[in-house]
Amino acid sequence: MPKVLIVDDLESNRYVLKTLLKLFGPKAGVEVLEASSGVASVEIIRNEKPDLILMDVKMEREDSGIEVVKVIRTIPEFRDTPIWAVTAQAMDAHDGMESDKERSLRAGFTEHITKPINQAEMLRKIADTLGLHIPDRIKKRMGI
Repeated sequence: MPKVLIVDDLESNRYVLKTLLKLFGPKAGVEVLEASSGVASVEIIRNEKPDLILMDVKMEREDSGIEVVKVIRTIPEFRDTPIWAVTAQAMDAHDGMESDKERSLRAGFTEHITKPINQAEMLRKIADTLGLHIPDRIKKRMGI
């Protein structure tokens, strides 16, 4: 049973991602874990060993996804775990400054997904990453 950890300080954002993951259906057996801060996520990651982490980059508390992903990548067993930045941060590179996507990838994220998310694309990426099947009725409904 694949485990997905959603890390976001806003409950409404976690709800959107949880709802999306439910589209795989009960047969997929996706276990959804949640953390409302980066600090809390590190303990959950150590204890639950998620197969995929979806993390907001800019949270209201003292921690940011950029700093947290750097910490996670220092833990040997999580160096290769897919960690996706799911963020409203979408500034392009300019005046010698790197883009938000480049910054996320350099910090250790494996993907940079901008909000609002394209649900069909996100569902496909998750399915590919976790080896899950998207039910035909969902494919038809979402035009996948």
